[in-house]
Amino acid sequence: MLLGWCPECNVPLADGFCYKCGRVGKPLPLKSERLLPIFKDTQKWVNNLAEQDHSIRPLPEKDVVFINELRFSNRNFIVMEEGREILQVDFSGEHNKWSVKVLCENPVFEDKIRGSRTETVVEANLDRVDRLEKLGSSLIEECSSKFGMPLYVSFSGGKDSMIIFDLALKAVDPPLLFVNTQLEFPETVNFTHEVAEKYGVELFELLPRKDFFEIWEKCGPPARSHRWCCKTNKFAPLNLFISKDNPKGIVRIVGTRRWESVMRMQQKVIDRNKWVPHSIAVHPIFEWTDVDVWSYIWKEKLSINPLYEQGLVRIGCYPCPYAEMSRFEILGKLHPELLDNLYSRLIAWGKKHGYDEEWVRSGRWRFRKIDEKVKMKELVPCSSDKDTRIYSLKDPEKFISLLKTLKQPLDVKKTTINGKKIWQIKSKYFSISIIGENVSVRGNFKNYVVNRVCRLIERVYFCMGCGICTGFCPYGNIHLTRNKLHVKKSCLQCGKCAGMLFGETCIFAKYRGGCMNT
Repeated sequence: MLLGWCPECNVPLADGFCYKCGRVGKPLPLKSERLLPIFKDTQKWVNNLAEQDHSIRPLPEKDVVFINELRFSNRNFIVMEEGREILQVDFSGEHNKWSVKVLCENPVFEDKIRGSRTETVVEANLDRVDRLEKLGSSLIEECSSKFGMPLYVSFSGGKDSMIIFDLALKAVDPPLLFVNTQLEFPETVNFTHEVAEKYGVELFELLPRKDFFEIWEKCGPPARSHRWCCKTNKFAPLNLFISKDNPKGIVRIVGTRRWESVMRMQQKVIDRNKWVPHSIAVHPIFEWTDVDVWSYIWKEKLSINPLYEQGLVRIGCYPCPYAEMSRFEILGKLHPELLDNLYSRLIAWGKKHGYDEEWVRSGRWRFRKIDEKVKMKELVPCSSDKDTRIYSLKDPEKFISLLKTLKQPLDVKKTTINGKKIWQIKSKYFSISIIGENVSVRGNFKNYVVNRVCRLIERVYFCMGCGICTGFCPYGNIHLTRNKLHVKKSCLQCGKCAGMLFGETCIFAKYRGGCMNT
């Protein structure tokens, strides 16, 4: 990446060359690839901090000022002007406060810094943005017919979503697919509906089956190493939508970009998410920098989510553990009832597990380890010996349906005595007797197949009804009945769901070291 700065026009350059004045820009001393604009409200906030620490108010509080956002921070960033670092804004988790540090030598802040005009940013980067626009629209047009599946624009309400939607409109006539996690800022939900209405496109709004805080009671609060929330509130609704309405799969136009995170650098322009296996994800702006993104938005005069002007850098769920601390400050200003509810739940959970209130207020809850101060609630047999284990299941018929996935010939006999159902199931490796809610498994528990039988019992017992699993059968034979996992009689025993049932693609399996807390 050749980010530079034009001293003459006082704007950043996405490829190091200014297409307005024809000059080669000077290199930037960046600490990360993120070079972002901040708007009037954020500039005012920085000025208030600078006045408090240094009795200066250097930002113009108009147009835009660019900042270099530091990675893995609480929203620490460096303010850039004329290609040099002038201020650093930091949040201290230890002291739970913000501070401003002056970086340039002999700074002269008697006058406001110039800032950058959006029109000039566009002109300075115009040729590059036009090339990227053509490439992006061409990719979308190609993929709309290449895969033979319905195409949707994944719309999150953020700036990148707005760009891919605009690019898609120039190539096809796409519907919007909005996963409303029910953890969105109200502004994001409103903005999404406004966009759909303004452009007259169909909007598919997907909702999670389970309430976030209901799963919280079983899993504990999400953390950076414990992000069950993405699977239950984001990917699960997608899988349910695909399995019900598009069993052959869909193509999603997604606004992911390489420079957003280290993990996203490893993605490809066209790929699949393992949590949404029957969806092909196309990333037409994968190589775009932040300067490209904002240049295109200003060039096309696109509407943007009002939260950006309130200071948010990323649009997403308000309790996200990857969010910077400034997000929670903004949430408190805009929607104090949401922040109060989040913090009260965090404080209550923290007290129950040995954390003080400062652990919440300083943001350290976001870095909780999966197994830290949390014990897994194991499924213990009612009785067991060397070759027999007896479990208690409220709905054993769900377990019986899952036995089909073992790809084993089964001899199943069902009788009814005094109104009570009795099942006898035999295979080469095990035998199972089910009387009422009692499930007796007999076999060598060191055997691979018998061990999987016990894993299936765990799936039924711990199933949270999130729906993430429904996307892992290519024939739509996995579904939820009364919030419990069930396999239809039409199961072909292909075994393609094994990764979900026995691997890490189930929420319980993925987070078993800290998911079920006491």
